[in-house]
Formats: sequence, C-alpha cells, structure tokens
Amino acid sequence: MVQVSVTIKGLDELAAKLQHLGEEVRTKAKEEIMTSALEIESRAKELCPVDTGRLRSSIRTDSSTEGEELGATVFTDVDYAPYIELGTSRMAAQPFLVPAVEQVAPQMIRNLETIIQNATEKVGD
Repeated sequence: MVQVSVTIKGLDELAAKLQHLGEEVRTKAKEEIMTSALEIESRAKELCPVDTGRLRSSIRTDSSTEGEELGATVFTDVDYAPYIELGTSRMAAQPFLVPAVEQVAPQMIRNLETIIQNATEKVGD
C-alpha cells in the first residue's frame, strides 16, 4: 500500500486532553475524525486526475480509532499514486490527497476544539 502521510501538529496534545475528559468526549472526537476523513476521501476523489479511473476508485478511508488511538487514514494502494501526487522529473505534480487534507483539516481542528471546550465547560460546572 502506498500512502501519503500528513501530520497535523497538536493532535498528540489533543489526544492527551481527550484522555482526561471521558468516554463521551472521546466518542464525539472519534466521530469527528471519521467524518473529516470521509470528507477528505470525497474531496481527494474530486481532485484526482482521471485517465482510467483506477486511481480515483482506489482512494479509501480506514478507521484507526480503536482503543486509545484516535485517527483515520485516507489512502490509495495504487503503486503510481505518489508519482501523480508529487510529480517526477518528467511529469508535473497533480496533487489530490494533500489539497484535500488542507481543505478539510482546519474545520476538523475547529470542531475538535469545540468538542473539548464544551467538555471542559461541563467539567467546570
């Protein structure tokens, strides 16, 4: 499987905060992460260049929100995906995964911050 990895700074700190706020908050955060990952998948498919459609149809989401882990992976297992995403010395890049993440991540982070803020306000009551 070929995957482009994107790291959003601050998610480790966010996960640590969530750990202290209880299962209800973790459940809401897991739902938000999965919803955002599916939105990234959808946008990546919209942005993906199409020749045969193989690359676009291979874009999938895998939930890794099991146990203590919070996350999801949007990926493709097509071996030429990195060459399309990043380009080569003979071909210009045609990014589709990174722009999809850039479009969705800011709202996902705001939504997660709201979930945490609401939970901490309830704790303070």
